[in-house]
Amino acid sequence: MNNDDKIKGIIFDLGGVLVEAFGKEFLAYAGQKLGVPVEKLGEAVQKEEPSLQRGEITATQFWRDVCKGLSIDCPSEEILQTLWVRPYKECANIKKDTLELVKRLRGKYKLAILSNTIEEHNEVNKQRGLFENFDTVLLSNEIGMRKPEKEFFDAAAKKLNLSFDELLFVDDKMRWVEAARNHGLEAILFESAEQLEKEFEKLGIRVG
Repeated sequence: MNNDDKIKGIIFDLGGVLVEAFGKEFLAYAGQKLGVPVEKLGEAVQKEEPSLQRGEITATQFWRDVCKGLSIDCPSEEILQTLWVRPYKECANIKKDTLELVKRLRGKYKLAILSNTIEEHNEVNKQRGLFENFDTVLLSNEIGMRKPEKEFFDAAAKKLNLSFDELLFVDDKMRWVEAARNHGLEAILFESAEQLEKEFEKLGIRVG
């Protein structure tokens, strides 16, 4: 199958694709600071996270809601401010091999980031200069939408001035890959930069 003339834009997820996954380290750190078992904290975070990722609440309010849901005392503002940021800075390092692949695609395809994320992590990636490698960056907390909502993918297509059948989406979570496919986009499940390059070759995407 050769999609060389079909695919004109490639959309990348952030966590697990462009930066290392940090979920385990985050839950371990936050759980230790809050005095809550990791499994219990994970359930509370998952419940409140959508509102934070849509930018509807601040990180401080998020943690207050989490603590309320867990029926525990909320720690100081100083501690709360470290919970998302410290593990991210220490563990969510840029995946250099994936970024190198992105750089090899520049000028050949329109490139975008589409991610369920939060302000604190965006600031880290802006300081790193990660976003400078893409034509457009769509961050859930900034536009009030998140995966798997079709409107989120619509926004990416509009920004890139491409139709869904001209776009390829790359994510490390099958549920988001399937969502993209259900919306009419070609999508690849990311495992490694090497695997991704091979998948690109199968689709006729020029990487050299």
